[in-house]
Amino acid sequence: MIERIVEAARLRAVRKLPWLSSPIFNLPVTFKAMRHLAGVTKDGVITFSTVNPTAKWWEKVWQGGKVEDKVRVADECAHVLAHECLHFVLKHSSRRGGRDPSLWNVACDIKVFELLRELLPAPEGAVKGEHFGLSRYFVEEATVEEIYERLLQLGERVKEFENEGSGVTGVEADWEGGIEERGVGELEGERIVNEVIDAMEKTRGALPFGLEREIGSLRRRGKIEKWRRLFSSVYSLARGRVLFGGEWKYPPRWVSWAIGMTEAGKIITSPTTFDMPEGVTLLPKLSQVTQPKVAVVIDTSGSMCGRDIRECLGEALTILQVSSELILISCDADVHDVKRVVKERDIPLTLHGGGGTDMRVGIEEALRHDPDIIVLFTDGYTPFPEKPPRKGIKPIPLIVVITPDGTTEDVPQWVSYLIRLGGE
Repeated sequence: MIERIVEAARLRAVRKLPWLSSPIFNLPVTFKAMRHLAGVTKDGVITFSTVNPTAKWWEKVWQGGKVEDKVRVADECAHVLAHECLHFVLKHSSRRGGRDPSLWNVACDIKVFELLRELLPAPEGAVKGEHFGLSRYFVEEATVEEIYERLLQLGERVKEFENEGSGVTGVEADWEGGIEERGVGELEGERIVNEVIDAMEKTRGALPFGLEREIGSLRRRGKIEKWRRLFSSVYSLARGRVLFGGEWKYPPRWVSWAIGMTEAGKIITSPTTFDMPEGVTLLPKLSQVTQPKVAVVIDTSGSMCGRDIRECLGEALTILQVSSELILISCDADVHDVKRVVKERDIPLTLHGGGGTDMRVGIEEALRHDPDIIVLFTDGYTPFPEKPPRKGIKPIPLIVVITPDGTTEDVPQWVSYLIRLGGE
């Protein structure tokens, strides 16, 4: 019976929320005996409960209720379906970071409920900001992250954590075990999200204010993720050059050395185990790992606002999650801060600057540290070197990351990679 209700809910949801039709029809739906009314996995499988009291009430009304009551049930189910779709589209699982999963789940539910409040009726028991003393005005204006921080400030704790699924918290819920339904892949998921963004763009002016704001934030997050994928790719290529571009005495297949001990206790090494003499006891391999050196130059000139500089520092932390260390350089028309960063706490809260702009001196400072990759965060209002940076005879990849309101007009053609950090 719940299956028929969900099918009717799909049609109701598409009719009232046409901009959400792509995930409504493309994300697979399954059914399971679980405590929570519904949930979503990280790969987009939406699961409805067959035993939850609300689901049982829906079935009872569907079997013997009036037409208007059935319509109400279909709308409530459509609200829940759209709710789970928005968790997936807004990428709540990847945005949690190290936050408490239970409180994050509540913050996400509060935000999604507010986005759908005026569009579809919610079932009884829906999580609302009012339950935690949060005004509608605040919830409409705030991001999920800001709602979470406010809940922390209020000292709110969720006593009984009912995980709505890895599609919200990134933590696999108990009910996810045994689900045979296959979710959507990463590329398919991105296509679905982009289709929602495009559809929302076309209906601007007809959507509630909160959803209007989500359009910009979705595009912004997409561009930030695009830059992060670019850096990871460039880093992998640079790592390949360091390992196999002449740094090794032996060919690449001999990177991991075999180590052995003779009966007399003498330690010997060999490129492969096949070259070891007879009677030698093999010991665990010693792997020699060399990481590319990354230099990060941040424009701290007067044209860079504090928000942009803070965001650049945040992205430096993202780089540190890929690289084991980096050299952080702040620069306006002169170099101010030069700091070796190994751990998160090494990243300064503020950077010096505020004067004119000349990123050439920042790049020159980066070259003094013999980097394999240079990342330049700037608004683009700066002169650039006439030639690409080099390490010996090899060019060094330069990734120029332009801030949301910056310009790309003066960026030379020789720049290896040019990308905008975010914004419209």
